Amino acid sequence: MNIKFYTISLFAAALLMGCTNLDEEVYSEIPVDHFFKTEKQLVANAARAYTKLQNYCTEQSLWTLNLQVSDECTVPVNANGSWAEQRYRELQYHQFTASNKLIKKGWDFCFDGIASCNEVIYETQLSKINFD
Repeated sequence: MNIKFYTISLFAAALLMGCTNLDEEVYSEIPVDHFFKTEKQLVANAARAYTKLQNYCTEQSLWTLNLQVSDECTVPVNANGSWAEQRYRELQYHQFTASNKLIKKGWDFCFDGIASCNEVIYETQLSKINFD
């Protein structure tokens, strides 16, 4: 009898205390006309292009490519004279192949940044906000 009373009491408490208003604002689908209504929002969008610079000093980036190709540093070879990874030898000796991952990552870094800047310019030109 006590178990039945506690079960019913628990169910009633959960029913009475539960949420009934389940309306929510969906953030994954925001219409484009809600963006860039103020100068501050438009300027904040311009900062988005700088996020591409976050990967500048990572191992497989333009930084590595610049250092290796300009002889500022080199990846040492193993004790037996072989290279740990052939892609670093290609950079050191300026014998690049299309399959070198470091070349591709450096290229992607540059042109991802250019694409991001072009997006910001395009969106700024579409904006109807006029300011200095």
